[in-house]
Amino acid sequence: MEFAQKLVEKNIFSVIGKALGKLQEESESNTIEDRTKTILKINLEEVLFFVVQLKLNSFADFLKSSPDEKILFAGIINNIFYGDQGLQIQTTELLKYVIDPMHERKIELLDYFYDNYLPKFLTHYNQMLQTEQFYSFVQQYIELLIYCVKSHGYRIRHYIIHHKLILSLYKGFDSPEKSIALALIRLIKNIVLGKDEFLIKHIAEKNLLDQIFEVYLKNARKNNLINSSCLELFEIIRKENAKKLIINFVERYKERIKEFQLEKTFEKLFIKYEQITEGANPEGSLPNQENEVANTKLASSSIMYNLYFNLLKSLDLKISKIIIQES
Repeated sequence: MEFAQKLVEKNIFSVIGKALGKLQEESESNTIEDRTKTILKINLEEVLFFVVQLKLNSFADFLKSSPDEKILFAGIINNIFYGDQGLQIQTTELLKYVIDPMHERKIELLDYFYDNYLPKFLTHYNQMLQTEQFYSFVQQYIELLIYCVKSHGYRIRHYIIHHKLILSLYKGFDSPEKSIALALIRLIKNIVLGKDEFLIKHIAEKNLLDQIFEVYLKNARKNNLINSSCLELFEIIRKENAKKLIINFVERYKERIKEFQLEKTFEKLFIKYEQITEGANPEGSLPNQENEVANTKLASSSIMYNLYFNLLKSLDLKISKIIIQES
């Protein structure tokens, strides 16, 4: 703790920001070998993570008031945009720690993240570059969004709906890189599992399953990850009883499913839809069946009570006769 405090007093956040910026400049001019640059960036970020974990309030103060804040911000952004996969993952973990909702100054830190990082991420995503660095960045971007969905409730809900984020992200389905499509499907899975009624309603009302269903149809006869990932999403929708999505799905795609002769694949989803629209118990147990079971249990209890009462009465009579005889 004392060591971290001394580093803060020596303006460690500014130093790291400037060092990352210098490394990025030298990388662009090829004056340092890429591997050496990456190792230096990883080491700098490890020091940053160490200090942030121990002196988060000092880090929040730095973001709020230091003139060098934008330099550090640019350095972290470059790491997740242009670093190798290991550096990108490390940067993601740093950001996840900073936006943990359990922190005392979470409001300031979340404000900074949502106002600065997320817009930059989307701008970079929209470039749809065809590089390994970009594909890896997309995985980390989606990972951060999933973390936000699980942790931030109202904040991420408002951001997704207000900025029409899902529709913006869906341009990734046009990319030839399959890992981007898989990442987008994974995001929707986690939104459904989060059971946020506003987000589920948003997906249904904006027909945001359309693109995923079209992707599924293109892979319906193939044994690949996209096929299985889509089917897993549809099964999650059924199991989680996301009624708005179930109704939206069946009513929009039933005819296409018949056209492609996929009724068997979606049989359980169709049954769930019928249960919802006909007002039946979604778990498949009808109310009158439950009443019959309850009545049977009640009748059995009554019979057992009568047998027990008659047995006591019989024993009581026998005991009375023995007492009379003895007297």
